[in-house]
Amino acid sequence: MIRLSLFSVAAVLLCACAAPPRALDVTRLERDIAAAEARSGGRLGVAVVEPTSGERWVHHAGQRFPLQSTFKAPLAAAVLARVDAGALSLDTKIEVRRDDLSVCWSPLAESFQGEAQSFSVLDLITESVTTSDNTAADVLMHQLGGPESVNVLLSKSAVVGIRVDRYERDLQLQFHGLAAYEPAMSTCEGMDAAVARVPKDEQLRAYEAYLRDPRDTTTPEAAADFLLKLDRGEMLGPTSTRVLLDIMYATKTGAQRLRAGLPPGARLAHKTGTSADTEGRNGATNDIGIATLPDGRKLVIVALLTDSNAPQETREAALADVARAAVGALASTPPGGT
Repeated sequence: MIRLSLFSVAAVLLCACAAPPRALDVTRLERDIAAAEARSGGRLGVAVVEPTSGERWVHHAGQRFPLQSTFKAPLAAAVLARVDAGALSLDTKIEVRRDDLSVCWSPLAESFQGEAQSFSVLDLITESVTTSDNTAADVLMHQLGGPESVNVLLSKSAVVGIRVDRYERDLQLQFHGLAAYEPAMSTCEGMDAAVARVPKDEQLRAYEAYLRDPRDTTTPEAAADFLLKLDRGEMLGPTSTRVLLDIMYATKTGAQRLRAGLPPGARLAHKTGTSADTEGRNGATNDIGIATLPDGRKLVIVALLTDSNAPQETREAALADVARAAVGALASTPPGGT
C-alpha cells in the first residue's frame, strides 16, 4: 500500500494545477485578429511570437500567401551569408548595366545614368530592403546564382515553408499577364503603360493564376521562423546579423502598416511587400518584422494580406491592427505575471 502525506498530496495537486504564465493572451489575439481580417477585405495570415518563451500564435497556419517584396529580407540574408563565407565583401563593387534594370518599383532604375554604373554589395542590399528596389534585388539574386541560393540558406537554417522562385522581372510580368520585358518597364510610367495595353480579361486571368501559384509564397509561421532565427543570430554571423537588422530598422516603406500599430518609442526591423491591383483586387499587402517595445521586450509579428478588395488605406490599417493586437496580447500578461 502506498501512503502519501498531506504535504505530498498538496504538492501533487499544486504541480497538476499550476501552469507557467503564458506570454500571449490567445483569447485576445483570436478576437482582435478575427476583427482585423473582417475589416481587411481579404485573407489575413498572422503569426505572433514572443521570442523569450518561444510561445507563438498563428492565424491561417499552414496556408500559403504571396511573398512579394518580403522575400528581399531572406535574399539579403543569403548575400550576407556569402560575406560570412568570404566569397563577397560589403565593399565588393557590382556593375549594373542598363540591360540589367528590373521593373517598377526601382528608384535605382528611375535615376540610372549612362549604360553602366557600379554599386557596392552594401548599397544594393540597403536599397533592396529599405526602398524595396527591384533592380537591386534582381542584381543581387543574379550574383548569388539565382533564387535557389536563397532557398538553400533557408533550408540550412531549418526555415521550412518559404519559397523563392523568380526574379522580380519575371514575377511582376507574369502577375500582369505581360509576355516579355521591355526596357521602358524599368520606370513606373513605362510599366503602367505596358499593363494598360493588356486586355482586362487577360489581366484578371493572370491575377487568378498568381493567387493559385505556390511559387514565391510563404506560410505565416515560416516567415516568423526566419525573423526569429535572424534575431537570435542563428542564421548569420554576429556582424552580418547586426548589418541586416540595422538595415531593416531603416526600412522606409510601410509607415502605416505594423509600425503604425506599435506604441510610441517602439522600434521595428521589418520588410514590406506589395502587389499592384487588378480590377479592384490586391494580391498582397504584407509586413513582417521584429518589434522592440519601449520596455525592451520583443515580438516577432507577421501580417500577410492577400486578395483584398479594400483600398490601400484600409489594407494597411488592418496590418496596423495586427501589431496593435500583438502588443495588447503581450501587455496583458506582464513578465512574471499570470
